[in-house]
Amino acid sequence: PAVQSNKLNGRNYPLTGEIITAEHLLGLPEIVQRYLNESGVVGQTMVSTVQLRQTGNIRTAPDAPWMKVKAVETYNIELSEFLWYADVKMNPFVWLTGYDRFQDGHGVMKIKIYDLFSVVDASGPSIDQGGMIRYLNELMWLPMGYLHPAVSWGYADEKSVEISITINEMTVSGVIDFNNDALPINFTAKRYMEDRKSTRLNS
Repeated sequence: PAVQSNKLNGRNYPLTGEIITAEHLLGLPEIVQRYLNESGVVGQTMVSTVQLRQTGNIRTAPDAPWMKVKAVETYNIELSEFLWYADVKMNPFVWLTGYDRFQDGHGVMKIKIYDLFSVVDASGPSIDQGGMIRYLNELMWLPMGYLHPAVSWGYADEKSVEISITINEMTVSGVIDFNNDALPINFTAKRYMEDRKSTRLNS
């Protein structure tokens, strides 16, 4: 959903290469405006691509052992897409490579042992929705992404706000909770399955 015009639904959206101004924040919930001001996006140039490098530990379940991981995640804010590529060391002798991709409204997850043998190759509606939820959750790492017209806002109070994203006529939503300094501290998303039931996810 690339931005074709910087005017939509009564709001003014920054195009890639434009300087973000206070006018671009108008119409957003007050707590979101506070967060964007605190994060320093006003005065910055709107970019289309952001890349993060990650190191740490990861596990597949609450009772599973921790594994060392190095990853690179690239976001395209203009198209609401991401690619996460990771190297995971299970033990001194076994390592995994994998990626989690969300592109054009569709998600794909693949994991290989030694970058040769496939152990996970997942796609489909549930993975699509999971990719959208992950992108929506991780927008707090790239706050100017909240200014994209694919993102919409619902009920808000002093410390929480409803947020949704729509891509290719599919929508996922959740609630962001903020602390007293207007910093996001929790995201609770709702995954919409084909049978219209939903499951609460916390991250």
